[in-house]
Amino acid sequence: MFDYPDADSITDFVARIPTGHEGTAADVVATIARITDRAECADVLHRELMRLPVFDVYRHRALICVLGELGQTESLPILERFAWLAPDKVLPSRSVLWIGFAATDWMLQARAAQMIAWIAGTGWRDTQLQIVRGHPSDAVRYAAIGAWLLARTDDPDAVDELRAVVPARDRWAVSNAGLISELSPRQFAQLVNAKAVLTA
Repeated sequence: MFDYPDADSITDFVARIPTGHEGTAADVVATIARITDRAECADVLHRELMRLPVFDVYRHRALICVLGELGQTESLPILERFAWLAPDKVLPSRSVLWIGFAATDWMLQARAAQMIAWIAGTGWRDTQLQIVRGHPSDAVRYAAIGAWLLARTDDPDAVDELRAVVPARDRWAVSNAGLISELSPRQFAQLVNAKAVLTA
């Protein structure tokens, strides 16, 4: 395992994540937290992100997540550009089989949309809402909706703002409670019940 990767070793680190050689997700996050040259590492990964088409979806998914954990605002326009790429620009065919699963057309773009919110939080509002309103992929819109709500900890005002702009066909996604790990089962149930009232 890496003590911490640098700009020269960040791509090796990313490639090892899907194999389990870097430990659990918590281990990976802890390793990323020790990186000192974060901007330089992110810059290397920006170039790797746009090296297309993607033949190793596991590696690319890990790469996008590492960009999110690095938390560099310079990553936001790169992730935005990637989120809008058509499937035939990202994958070598409409559905490519890797060991264990088939890569769906928009799965990597959906992860990129989530990482925009992960990095920006409540910032980059117009970009996040543009994806929510107008992205051609259901999967990417739903990912952006969930990330918007999670970044705002399901604040009722944020829920109302989002419900006012999403296409009617997607309002059901806004009514789903966000996955907030700090909630107790009782608090989660209360949140679900409150949203059920709002959408009844």
